[in-house]
Amino acid sequence: MPVYNVTIDDASPLVQYDQWWTDSSHTDPFWTNYTDRTFHPTEQFGAAATVTFNGSAVYIFGAKRPNHDVYAVTIDGATTTANGYSGSANINIFNATLFSQTGLDTSEQHQIALQNKYSTSTPAYVDLDYVIITSGDGNASTQSQDTVWDDDHAEYSIGWDTSPNGLQDNYYNQTMHRTNVMNASASVIFTGNAISIYGATSTNHGLFSVSLDSAQPLILNGTTPSYIGIRYQNLLYWAGGLSNGQHNVTIANVDSTFLDLDKFVVSNWSQPDASSTTISSSPTSSSSAASTKAPGDNGGGSTTHHSSSGPVIGGVVAGVVVLALIGLGAFLFYRRRSRRGLDRIQYLRPGNESKGGDVLSAADDPFAIEPFPVVNSVHKRTPLSPSTHAAGPHGASTFDTSTILGTGTSGDVESGYIVASAHAPWPDENPHRDMPPPDYAQATATSSSRRMLPPPPIPNDPPHRKS
Repeated sequence: MPVYNVTIDDASPLVQYDQWWTDSSHTDPFWTNYTDRTFHPTEQFGAAATVTFNGSAVYIFGAKRPNHDVYAVTIDGATTTANGYSGSANINIFNATLFSQTGLDTSEQHQIALQNKYSTSTPAYVDLDYVIITSGDGNASTQSQDTVWDDDHAEYSIGWDTSPNGLQDNYYNQTMHRTNVMNASASVIFTGNAISIYGATSTNHGLFSVSLDSAQPLILNGTTPSYIGIRYQNLLYWAGGLSNGQHNVTIANVDSTFLDLDKFVVSNWSQPDASSTTISSSPTSSSSAASTKAPGDNGGGSTTHHSSSGPVIGGVVAGVVVLALIGLGAFLFYRRRSRRGLDRIQYLRPGNESKGGDVLSAADDPFAIEPFPVVNSVHKRTPLSPSTHAAGPHGASTFDTSTILGTGTSGDVESGYIVASAHAPWPDENPHRDMPPPDYAQATATSSSRRMLPPPPIPNDPPHRKS
């Protein structure tokens, strides 16, 4: 630490779309299977979604479906093509790794774009679920201190108010600042290596700009469709890999629509005190964290410290002693159990229950139980083994997946999303941050093919690709 994952959901203004993308179409019954129940699909050839970031690695996640086809990913001018077809007319695959790139220079800004490049005679789709950025300085001995500042920590120009209109429970510490005044701005001066800005996006929100130090302002869009409504505590802006020292970030309303600000999270990286002596485990050991209150000029905030120090020698010795005692206890238990004749699997032959039956051992009549296929939640995963993809129309897929769902008989004919009804649980907050970030060897290794289980039979004629 600090090496950690930052999840940018497709609904974040940090993802910049051109005009041909749809925000989380609720006419698609499978929309609940996407992370945070949001996704952006497009069937327009050449339509692009772009993210600008600083980090050492980037991962794009989406779905592979019967009506998807070739897409392209361009990062820093280099383009790669792959195929989003699921491989069958009755299989939908969610939480699929569409692209991964590691070994990026953390001191430079990168830009990545996902584009629809279907090769079929009729339009086909590509969709975006979320993007993961691996951030940090790559030094396992570095400590990260994350400080949360409430909205009142910023310096505001005229034109802001703090009335949440009865929606205060949806904001951090039940407070917020909002404005619909053109060019109204808020500035935060901080010392740290990364900053995140959270607020709300909604139908009556619009364009806003973010300026960091002397860089050119970045124009972002906080608008959502009318059928979406308000998204609270949305990640409006994030910047990482900043140099040590003081920085200034300013967010401003571009027009007369609304802009909400909720909280700021500042990450400060530092080396541990050389005077303290600890014996650390490997860099992959879990980090410890403690939370304390940090003072602030305008209300303060909560501070979390992350450390990479491992257990001390005393803890290791104690652990060895405990394991030895457990092993001795287990040995004595099973020895006593075998003497009592309880170490056999016993059951009755069918039909002989009333007679007491013949006692069989597992060797006499072996049996096996096939495990049920496990479908993991789309919200519990980490990109430790990004997939490889075969280019070309309907190429064979060799990716790993956590959710495979068959299509049903209902759907949106206009959009081409013909799918079965499904419902996913609400996701955990920030599901990727605390997971170990992927390393280069894992990300570049070729994953083995995985046989997909066929879906249950469907009584009606199965749907087919849009023609």
